[in-house]
Amino acid sequence: MAEKSKGTHPSKEIGRQQIWGPSPPELGPDSDASPPPVITLGGVENEILAKSYPGKKRYPRSMVLVSGGPAQDPAREMRSLLIKAAIFAASLFLLFGFVFGFTPMRGAGMYPSLKDGDLLLYYRLGGLSQLGQVVLYRAEDQERVGRIVAVAGDTVSFSESGQFLLNGAVQQEAVFYPSFASDLAAYPLKIPEGSVFILGDGRENSLDSRDFGPIAIKEIKGRAITLFRRRQI
Repeated sequence: MAEKSKGTHPSKEIGRQQIWGPSPPELGPDSDASPPPVITLGGVENEILAKSYPGKKRYPRSMVLVSGGPAQDPAREMRSLLIKAAIFAASLFLLFGFVFGFTPMRGAGMYPSLKDGDLLLYYRLGGLSQLGQVVLYRAEDQERVGRIVAVAGDTVSFSESGQFLLNGAVQQEAVFYPSFASDLAAYPLKIPEGSVFILGDGRENSLDSRDFGPIAIKEIKGRAITLFRRRQI
């Protein structure tokens, strides 16, 4: 703000701009004179002053009226909007490209925990080899969903009645689906370091470690954190 000097009066502030000018003439209560006009910034300023004070080259100035502050530049506003949109899009790309992910559930391999058409939200960073965790993994060039039922050092086998045994103990499951071993591996099978054993909850409809063998941890792409039922979408 400019310094106030002798013989001047401050303008009234409207918006964010102030202009100081010479003091207007003192007006008595019975004076017919009019105060200097309130003028608007722009090309009409001199014309207004010339009409108000004919024959004068210097005019007293009062407040300069600025309605709503400085004018906005539409092109600048558009650039700002585009920059914000680009930052938002880049944030979503990084978030769902490297931290989280979505995958649809296909088939009945994880029934009843996951149903065909459900959308699974998974987390890519950390906690990818915990016992009991539902994970997204890759086997035979295809992404699949299953549950980790054994980790490195565990021994797995299957009984003739279709029960799954972990380290010789029958595993109690909320919903029992018969689990029969395939001919691709000899059981009991000890899980090697850096691998896990994965089964689908719907054992009769699942392709899993019985068919692919133990899954390397590096092939696990993420662990499930929540799901969206098809009927809720």
